[in-house]
Amino acid sequence: MLAAVVGILASIAMPLLPVTQTVASISWPQYESGTSVSAPLVSYAPVDLEATIPCRSVQDLSSSGGTVFSTLPAGAPDRERYGLIARVRPGEDGPAMFEMISRNTMLVSAPVDELSGDCAVAVSSTPDRTIATASSSTRAAGQRSSDRDLRPQLVGIFTDLPGPALDGVSVTATVDTRFATSPTVLKVAAMAVAVLATRLALWTLHRLDRADGRRHRRVLPATWWSFTRIDAAVVGTLLLWHVIGANTADDGYQLGMARAAGEAGYMANYFRWFGVPEAPFGTPFYDVLAAMTQVSTASIWMRLPALSAGILCWWVLSREVAPRLGVALRRTRLPLWTGALVFLAFWLPLNNGLRPEPIVATGVLLAWCSVERASGLWSPGPINTTY
Repeated sequence: MLAAVVGILASIAMPLLPVTQTVASISWPQYESGTSVSAPLVSYAPVDLEATIPCRSVQDLSSSGGTVFSTLPAGAPDRERYGLIARVRPGEDGPAMFEMISRNTMLVSAPVDELSGDCAVAVSSTPDRTIATASSSTRAAGQRSSDRDLRPQLVGIFTDLPGPALDGVSVTATVDTRFATSPTVLKVAAMAVAVLATRLALWTLHRLDRADGRRHRRVLPATWWSFTRIDAAVVGTLLLWHVIGANTADDGYQLGMARAAGEAGYMANYFRWFGVPEAPFGTPFYDVLAAMTQVSTASIWMRLPALSAGILCWWVLSREVAPRLGVALRRTRLPLWTGALVFLAFWLPLNNGLRPEPIVATGVLLAWCSVERASGLWSPGPINTTY
């Protein structure tokens, strides 16, 4: 009893215990280089962003116009809607205008002629507030603030200014690294206590199961090791379909994530959302696929977990679920043949790929059968072992 309580408390405490977080930031220009840089963030927007633009850098674009800096490249769709842009619009019928826009909100708009001398334009953006300040030699410093979250989407820092004109320009963004963590010693200790206490509790339950004096019950009945014509038909069909059958539409998507996980350092959604973490969806099955790619990326190899899950599902259905239909199943094999055809009708078109549904189906079926067996035997061992 005490071991079970300790295991439960340690398991509950694990997600609440501290971790060590890796902090990262982006600073631009880098190494006195005025080139644009690509830095797509996993979380789209940074934790915070600060930028300073000397007025002399704005003056360099007064005749031709252009981008002082932007968090989205030229030509990006909805650039003003999602990004932060500091640019100069050349004057056609009037003076050239300097504009700073973040998520469709005008932060600064001033004639370039007024931004002269020893002055600067600065912006600071956090989740709670965004403040833009512009000072000049011809007018007092102006400030505009917004209490909305105007942090821009950041996929890099892009500019039209040549290197020398960037002297004094500074952009700093703190990267959202809330998931780049490692467990502390306290958290690792809680994990170890939870595992050891749970093992001790399960061993104690096993001893209680044997306290009634009856002989040890077999985990797998003798019927599990028989092999009938129905089994041959189902397993043979699964093996044949594994070779000639159609895969699922997401196989390339799942395989791309598995292959990129090693280089990325985490299970990244490789094709969508700028590589955001895929966990906890598919964990730990996707990690198994990542390990399998180290051997081969051939489809027939990568889909072996789905094939194994299909065979195991049929074995559990025919050995554990079907006998619950009663004595009618012993008189005729028609219900079992019907069940086999229905099983194949659903399994073949949906579960011949790399998606985790075959593994989920197998796990749910095993859990249900363990609960049912524990209830029938009045034994806590199987149900607790499953959970």
